[in-house]
Amino acid sequence: MEDTVLVEPPSCGTDEVELLVFVMSAPGHEAARQTIRNTWGGKLHKSSNVRVLYILGREAAVSGDILVEDFQDTYLNLTLKSTFMLKWITRHCSQTKFVFKIDDDVFVNAEKLWETLESTQLYFKSIPIKGLDGEFKSKGTDYALIGHVMNTVPIRDPTSKWYLPPKFYPLNIFPTFLSGTGYIFSGSLATPLYLCALKTPFINLEDVFITGLCATTQLGLRLTHNPGFQWRPMTVGGTHTCNYKQSVLVHGSFQPDTIQDIFSKAQDDLLCDTILFHLLSSLSTLTDFFRNIFRI
Repeated sequence: MEDTVLVEPPSCGTDEVELLVFVMSAPGHEAARQTIRNTWGGKLHKSSNVRVLYILGREAAVSGDILVEDFQDTYLNLTLKSTFMLKWITRHCSQTKFVFKIDDDVFVNAEKLWETLESTQLYFKSIPIKGLDGEFKSKGTDYALIGHVMNTVPIRDPTSKWYLPPKFYPLNIFPTFLSGTGYIFSGSLATPLYLCALKTPFINLEDVFITGLCATTQLGLRLTHNPGFQWRPMTVGGTHTCNYKQSVLVHGSFQPDTIQDIFSKAQDDLLCDTILFHLLSSLSTLTDFFRNIFRI
């Protein structure tokens, strides 16, 4: 494996790591990283068997929790960033039980995240692993891939943020994949996913690439849908504090001060099992159903 690291955190070594959190950050996002350290990231980090790291491209770093790789850090290079993440885990922390990949503009509910990990249903799969001799051998492993399962089609509008040129991906439907705003995978999958990424033709949508083209299509892995992984806020009542208290994560392209505010409110002892909140949740589900049908 070619050494492409510019700055890296200490290796996991022989430490037992229950959860390795990799935050997809970027140059200039110091405030976002510090907010995560002060809120949900700090809460997770209080556990001795959790590590929270940040990955970005080409920026000087002084903190001991940042991995800087030699690439241009742009939205179109998210696939490269995720591949570098898999490479680092394979080389330095492959014994971790779970990996949580998350963007730095997402609110995370640490309690609900732990509940998800503790109740995880594992599947078993025999996966080809490349040995030191260069030969591939099948290795059985228990695994999980958890998040918001997506079933969508490529966007061919060149003005869209998610535009995918037909020459990159000629098919008119994606394989089932997990929303890249945040997902969990077993540490045992880091190496198979990394090796798959190296041989798979590049596309600029990292979630489709890693959890779709590699995980489901080539490795034949099963995805676990968890409605608590909100790739966008509830359509109705999305800003209600109970929405954050009952979710694993909520993506809203949040600014650091918004995440700080949500985190503070979510610590309140608020009763969420109410008729009002159930009504908001039902209306949101119904609205999303029709939005998906008509692709609004």
